[in-house]
Amino acid sequence: MSCNCPYAAEGSYCKHMAAVLFCMEDEEVEDNIDKNEAEVVTNVPSEKESGAEESVVMLVNAAEEALVRNFLAGILENDEKLLNRFKSALCREISPVDMKR
Repeated sequence: MSCNCPYAAEGSYCKHMAAVLFCMEDEEVEDNIDKNEAEVVTNVPSEKESGAEESVVMLVNAAEEALVRNFLAGILENDEKLLNRFKSALCREISPVDMKR
C-alpha cells in the first residue's frame, strides 16, 4: 500500500490506507450479510450445508442473546482484526492505538 500523505512518507501506515482497508472489509461483510439474509428469506440451504448441519444464521437465531454476546466478546478479545471489523461495522471511531496496530 502507498499514500502520499506526510505520515505515510515517514514509512508508517496512515489513516488513508486504513480507511481503504475498512471500506473493503465493510463491503465483504455486507456481501456476506446480504447472502445470509437471502438464505433466511428463501430458506435455501447454502452450498456449505449438508443434511444434518445447521446454517450459521439458524445457529445464531437459536442461541440465547447472553450466550451470543459472551461468545462474541471472547472472540473479539483474542482477535484484533475481528475487533476492528466489529468496531467498523458499528460505525465506531477507531482509536489512534488501533490505527497504529
